[in-house]
Amino acid sequence: MAVAKGQQCIHKCQIVVDGKKTAWCQQHDQRTLEPAQGRISENPSLSGAESVGVVRYLMSIESPSPEVVAAIEGAVAGAVPSSTHLTIWSKAVCMTWRNGTRL
Repeated sequence: MAVAKGQQCIHKCQIVVDGKKTAWCQQHDQRTLEPAQGRISENPSLSGAESVGVVRYLMSIESPSPEVVAAIEGAVAGAVPSSTHLTIWSKAVCMTWRNGTRL
């Protein structure tokens, strides 16, 4: 049950831009789950490092639901151009993940 609630939170926190799922932030508001400011100098923003960890976790799920597949594919397709780490990593994911199936 705890894992299911955690996965629900992951899906609710995924940032949607122009109707498309993208990546995740470093911090989210504990009540609204909206992107939130961390320290004074950290404005809310998409985070490549955190998104890579989330996507790796989602890809480890055996027999993923359509919602999990959509989250993975959205994160890969919407890889943050300014995040070299996520962009490079997303190319590797594309080679191992097609249409909800691990190759």
